Parts: sequence; C-alpha cells; structure tokens
Amino acid sequence: MKNLLFLVLATLSFSACQKEQITLGLHANDTFYLRQEDASMRVLVRGNTASKVFMLIVHGGPGSSGYIYDTPKIEEIVGKDFALAFYDQRNAGASQGNANAKQFDLDQYAEDLKELIAVLKYRYGQDIIIFLWSKSFGGMVASAFMTKDNNQDLVKGWLFVDASHNYGLNDSLTYQMLLDAGNQHIADGTNPDGWEPIVEYCQENPPGPFSFEQSIQLNKYGWKAQKIIEGLEPYQYTVIKDGIFKEHIPLTSYYLGKTNAAERKFNESLTPIKFSDALGKVTVPVLVCFGKLDFVCPQGLGDDFLAHIGSTDKQKLIFEKSAHHLEEQDAYYNAFREFLREHQ
Repeated sequence: MKNLLFLVLATLSFSACQKEQITLGLHANDTFYLRQEDASMRVLVRGNTASKVFMLIVHGGPGSSGYIYDTPKIEEIVGKDFALAFYDQRNAGASQGNANAKQFDLDQYAEDLKELIAVLKYRYGQDIIIFLWSKSFGGMVASAFMTKDNNQDLVKGWLFVDASHNYGLNDSLTYQMLLDAGNQHIADGTNPDGWEPIVEYCQENPPGPFSFEQSIQLNKYGWKAQKIIEGLEPYQYTVIKDGIFKEHIPLTSYYLGKTNAAERKFNESLTPIKFSDALGKVTVPVLVCFGKLDFVCPQGLGDDFLAHIGSTDKQKLIFEKSAHHLEEQDAYYNAFREFLREHQ
C-alpha cells in the first residue's frame, strides 16, 4: 500500500514538473491552461501548427465546451493544413475555478478571448495568423470581442457558424420557425404528438418581447424540435463518449456547466444584448454558415449579421440537411478550409 502511495505521489510530482509542450509541426497535440481573473481555462491545440494559421474555436453555451468540436473529421479536413485551437471558456468544459461568479459578464468573456490570442502568439510566434470561429453563444462572445476597440486587428477573418449576435432576434426567429414548422408537420401528419405541445405553447405566448422564462422555454423547444425531425443525428455525443479517456474529459464539470448555465443570472443578463448596430465597424472577411433545420439559432440571424456587418468580403452558406450540430461535417469543414486558404 505504501509503495502504491509512493508511486502515485511520484507520478503526480513528475506530471507537475513536466515542461509545457509547444509544438510547431504537422500533428500538434498540445494542452495548456489560460489563467485569467480567477479562472483557469483549458485550450487544446491540434493539427498543423507549422502552417502558422490558427482557427480559434469559440464555443456555445454558456457552459458548453470547445472539445466537442474536435472530431476526427475536422482534424482530417481542416487540421491537415491548419492549426485548430479548441478553447473552453470560464466555467465550461474542462475549465476550472469556481470563485469567479463576479466575472460573469460578456465583457469579461471578450477580455478572456483577447488574452488567449496574446498567449497563442506568445507560444507559437507573433507572426501566426488567427481566424475566429464562433458557434451559437460563441457568436455573442465573438461579437463583444470584435466590436470592441481595435480587437478585430488581431484576427484575419471571422467564421460565424450557427451563431447568435442578437438575443431578442434569436428568440423571435426561433418562435416563428417553431410555429411554422410545427403547423406544417401537424398538417402533414408527421409526428403530431411531438409538435402539438410546441405549437400550443407558441400560440399561448405570442411575440413580446419575450420574458427570460419564455426565452428559456423557446430554446428548450428548439432543441426538442431538432430531436423529433427524422434523420438528424448530432455527432457531439459520440465525440464525448470516444474522448472520455483520450481527452481526459471531465464529465462532472461538463455536466454541471451544461445544466447550471440556464439558471445563472449571467444568462438573464444577455437577454437585452444585441450587436446588430455595432457590427458596422467590423471589416475583416467573414464566412456565415447556417443549418437550414437549426431551430436554436435560425438562419435569419445570418441574414441580419450580413446586413449589418461592415465587411465587403462576405459570404453565406446554407446546409440543407443540418440543424445546430454541423451534421453535414464534410461540407462544413471543407467550407472552413477553403475560407482559410483563400484569406490566409
């Protein structure tokens, strides 16, 4: 027993003293933590760091993770040519630090992102090129970052993927999409038992503005709608299952981040926030990608984003058989790779 205890302590001591890995090569596999304002946020760097071109993943939530996007497909298609940085925001994924509730505001999330870019440049070279990739709630974080001061000068381009930048508009679009799709499926006789409660809720709660409680319920129904549409199979659960040991996925932290996020006052503070009018100052190239069946962040958000962004180099892609989870992985990832190739 004493020998076992000694072995464990020796192993922990060795791990603590190991030099942090920084890889400039074709197959990087680095992990480090960004320590900022009472939070320690995990970052996984994969792929071709020798390219000096990084796609920085800003995940959704609040309370999700960056590593759920680290699929074999994205490493094969995008990571072969470019580096991928999967970042867990504060109180999400594998990040640590439970005493930072006072830092729960969008400005802090934007400041965390700015600090991460500085760390990536310090680790891999001041000459690296960074593209921002934002998903779902990550669109709010990226919008807060890109519209503040001269932050956009730190990145070469912005990939806005099934993302939100306007909370109220998001709710209105989700509401209308649920109502229209629900009525159509009921009329067609397609899973009416699943759709009838959704339509009934929408009819009883006409557009407001919506309260925070209504907003949360619309979001839940948005997720439910995607589950009852035939043929949609989110990949992220497979990623989590396959990566439990390989990626040291902290399931408890991930679960708490996902389940507690909706109850936090931080979420409620987001409801009045919209960046539509502020996007005019952003001039970097942008790629907007949305799934046609995305009820959580409907494609109308992409239309509004494009209508207000100041960029002249902008394009939008719609993926006909996808919802909120990049279901058509090959098509999405090839689009990302081509955008990086064109603008690096």
